[in-house]
Amino acid sequence: MYNDGRVYSEEIAKIGQFAENVYFGKPCGLMDQMACGVGGLIYIDFKERANPVIEQTACDFEEHAYSLVLWR
Repeated sequence: MYNDGRVYSEEIAKIGQFAENVYFGKPCGLMDQMACGVGGLIYIDFKERANPVIEQTACDFEEHAYSLVLWR
C-alpha cells in the first residue's frame, strides 16, 4: 500500500534496516525486516550483501500440523 505499491518490499526492508542502524544505533542485519516486508516463509541468500536474493517458500503449516509460536 505504501507509495501506491511502487516500492518493492525488499527496498522497504532496507530502509527499515537503515533507520535501525543509523537513527537508533542498533547494529541489526536485514533478516527480520525482509521477513516482515516480504511476508510468509522466505529464503534469503546474502552472498551479495548489497543485493540479497529473496525467495518466498511455499509452506502450508496446517498441512503438516505445524504451528508458529512466538515466545517472549
